[in-house]
Amino acid sequence: MSTIKISFRTGIALVLWLSVGPNTGSTYAAEVSATNLALQKTTLKTVDTSLGLSTTPANAFSQSTINCPGTSGTCTVRVEVSSQFSDLTTGDVVVIGISVDGLQSGVKPSPTVTVHDTTSTGSAAGVRTFSWMKKGLGLGSHTVNAAFFVTPSNNAFANAGYRTLTLQVYK
Repeated sequence: MSTIKISFRTGIALVLWLSVGPNTGSTYAAEVSATNLALQKTTLKTVDTSLGLSTTPANAFSQSTINCPGTSGTCTVRVEVSSQFSDLTTGDVVVIGISVDGLQSGVKPSPTVTVHDTTSTGSAAGVRTFSWMKKGLGLGSHTVNAAFFVTPSNNAFANAGYRTLTLQVYK
């Protein structure tokens, strides 16, 4: 059988599999939900200066403080970061890391996420957005940090341009 026929059949099988879904009827153990929450407060930050990135994490915004209000219960924070990225070294990727109260534990789906891998130079910038969630925050103040860095290579480098941080506290 020719390679084209095999590739076509493989492609059709893949399309059918994707349309039905992997493991139809199964549950996804890594999924985390937060339901029936009420928005308590939203904080927005934006930065319009360039930030050179290397393999050392750099704070993309000033440290943010959020508050879990009330006299009982816990809160959930949703963190969303949008940023332009440019001047990425070939073979590298830009990573965003989120921490709450100085720790990455419990930040879902993962505290560090690869967001940009398109090599670009000069003013050619791609924009990327991702959201995270941290449940079970106790009452009172909590700090949130977003850091950008580039995966290691000989000359790892990129630039972050215009960027926005959105923090939403739910209870």
